[in-house]
Amino acid sequence: KYQISNDKLKEIADYVEKGKKKKPQERIAEGREKTGVFTGLYCLNQLNDYKMPLFISDFVLVEFGTGAVVGVPGHDKRDFEFAKKFKLPIKRVVVGSDGDKSPIKQIEQVQEEEGKMINSDFLDGMDIHEATKVMMDYLEEKGWGKRVTTYRLRDWCISRQRYWGAPIPMVYCSTCASEGRSWFTSQEAKDSLGNFKFQISNLKSNPNSKNLKAKISEEIDGWYPINEENLPVLLPDLSDWQPEGTGKGPLAKLKDWVKVKCPNCGGDADRETDVCDTFLDSSWYHLRYPSVNKVEKVDKVEESRFNPSTSTTSSTFSLPWDPEITKKWLPVTQYIGGAEHTVLHLLYARFVSMAFYDWKIIDFDEPYSRFFAHGLIIAEGAKMSKSRGNVIVPDEYIRAYGADTLRTYLMFLGPFEAGGDFRDTGIAGMYRFLSRVYRLVNEYFSSDPKQLDSLSAKDNADRLNKIMHKTIKDVTEDIAQFHYNTAIAKIMEYVNFLTNNKSLITNNHIKSLLLMLAPFAPHMTEELWQLVNSQSKSVPAKGGVSRSQSEFKSIHLEAWPEYNPKFLVEDEVTIAVQVNGKTRETLTMENGKWKMENEVRKKAEESEKVKKYTVGKKIKKVIFVPGKIINFVI
Repeated sequence: KYQISNDKLKEIADYVEKGKKKKPQERIAEGREKTGVFTGLYCLNQLNDYKMPLFISDFVLVEFGTGAVVGVPGHDKRDFEFAKKFKLPIKRVVVGSDGDKSPIKQIEQVQEEEGKMINSDFLDGMDIHEATKVMMDYLEEKGWGKRVTTYRLRDWCISRQRYWGAPIPMVYCSTCASEGRSWFTSQEAKDSLGNFKFQISNLKSNPNSKNLKAKISEEIDGWYPINEENLPVLLPDLSDWQPEGTGKGPLAKLKDWVKVKCPNCGGDADRETDVCDTFLDSSWYHLRYPSVNKVEKVDKVEESRFNPSTSTTSSTFSLPWDPEITKKWLPVTQYIGGAEHTVLHLLYARFVSMAFYDWKIIDFDEPYSRFFAHGLIIAEGAKMSKSRGNVIVPDEYIRAYGADTLRTYLMFLGPFEAGGDFRDTGIAGMYRFLSRVYRLVNEYFSSDPKQLDSLSAKDNADRLNKIMHKTIKDVTEDIAQFHYNTAIAKIMEYVNFLTNNKSLITNNHIKSLLLMLAPFAPHMTEELWQLVNSQSKSVPAKGGVSRSQSEFKSIHLEAWPEYNPKFLVEDEVTIAVQVNGKTRETLTMENGKWKMENEVRKKAEESEKVKKYTVGKKIKKVIFVPGKIINFVI
C-alpha cells in the first residue's frame, strides 16, 4: 500500500539503529537537539482532512500511548523544537490566561498551561478538559478511537541496581512456585487488592493481553511478603558492594542474609536481593524537612508499626515528622524541576502522598500545588559532558567574576523554562553591567546634589520617575512568572536611563534599583544598600526621598518596592492607521484623545498618506482599537 524508496528505508533503518543505542532519559533530555527522518508518507486527520507528515523520531517513547503521537508544536516545547528544526507549520489552538492569540513564533510563546480552545471548529471556546471529553465522545461515536487509561508509574528505577537503597520485603519460594501458589493467589490478597482485577482489565485493549496476563501470573508464582513482625527489613552492611557482572544486586553476595524460611509453607526461600532506588526515599522527604529541628521528638521510630489495612497505628507508632509542623507548612506551594523530575520523582512523590492520604497519615493527597519545569543550560552550543570537555565549573567563574555575576548571568542567558547557552562572552558582559551599577551608586553619593533649574530638566525628572515606576511594575510581574531574563533586561534599561541622567537621580531611584536587583545580585546590592543607609542625601526633586542616617538593616529584609499607577499613564500614544489591513500612517495622539474614535479618525483622515488611499472611495467600515489601531475598510 505504501511506497517508500530503498534509500529512504535505509535512512530510516540507520536512524532506528542509532536510536536503539540511546537510553530513554537521553532521548527525552531537555535541551537536546531534536532529530528525525521524514518517511515521505502522510497521515490524514479525519477531523479536517489535513495531511500530516509522518516522521520517525527518537524523542517519542513507546511507553507513551501507542508509541505514535500527533505533534502539537504550539503547546509542547519539545514538539515546537522539532517543528522548528524541520520547518513544520505551528498553529495555536489554546489561549492561556494572558489572552494572547498571536501566532507562536518563539519557544517562550509556547502555551503549555490550561486555557480555552481556538482554531478548533466545534471545540472553540471550551476549556481544554471539556474539549478533551467532547473530542473523545466524538471519536468514539464515529468509531475512530477509544478511551484507554494508561498507568505511567514505572519500576522505581529498580532496573538500575546498586547497593544503597531500601530492601524490597519479599521472598521467593521455589516449592510454592512449582505448585502455582503465591501471596497473590491467597484470600488475603483478594481482600487487599480489590482493584487489582480492574487494573488488569485495562490490558484488554492490548493485542498481546493474553500473553501478558499469562506472563504476569507466571512471574508472581512463589512470591510472598515478609511477615509483618519482621518489618522493616534493614539494609545489611556490605563492604564489597561492587557489581560482579552477574546481573544480580550486590545483596545477593550475602548468602546467610538471603536464605530465609517461606512465610507460607515454611520451606527454604530466598529474599529479594534487588533494592528500591532512592527515589522511593525522596518521595516523602518534603514531609520530614520542616521537622529537622525536632530530632529528639521524631527520630525514635524504629519500634513503630503501622497497619495500612486498618488505617490505624499501634500504641508505639510515631511518624518521622511533626504532624503539627506538617499541617502548617505543607503541601509545597511551588515545585521547580526538570524533565526527569516530571516523569520520575514527581510521579512517585504523588503516588506516596496519595497512599499516605488514603491511610490517613496526612491530610492532603497532592504533595505539590504547582509545578514549573525549568530548562537546560548548555555550553557553547552543546550539551555539557565530560567527554566534550565543556562542563562549566562554577568555582572558576566565581573566582574570576564573583558569585553575583554568575547568578545574574544564569538568570539572564535565556528563558527560565527553556534554559540557555552559557558563553564566556556573555558572563563577561554581565560583569561589566554589574560594575556599571556599582560605579553609578558610588558616583551618586560622591557627587553634590543639583537643583533642577530648567524646564527640560524637570521634564526629564518626571520622565525618570515614570520609567522607575514602570520598571518596578514590569520587574515585579516578570519575577512572579519566572521571567527572570526579561526582568533583568528591564533593569538594564532602567540603569541606562539613570546613567544618561545622573544629575536627576534621587535616593528613591537608587533604592528602587538596588531592591529590584537584590534577588539576582544579593552580595553587591547588600554592600551598596549599606552605602544608601549611611550616606543618605536630600535632593529637591519630584520622586526624591530623604532618609537620615540610621542603623543598618539588610536589603533582604526590606519591603519590595511598589509602583504608583498614576505614573504609568502615557502622555502620548502611537496609533497605527490602516487601510484594508495595511499600515499607511502612524499617529501620535495626546493623553486622553487616543481613546476617542472621533478624534483619532479625524486626524487620520487629514493625513496625506491616508488620503492617497481613501479619497473618492466609500469607507464601508471602521475598526478602532483604542491606543492601538484604526483600520478603514474600503
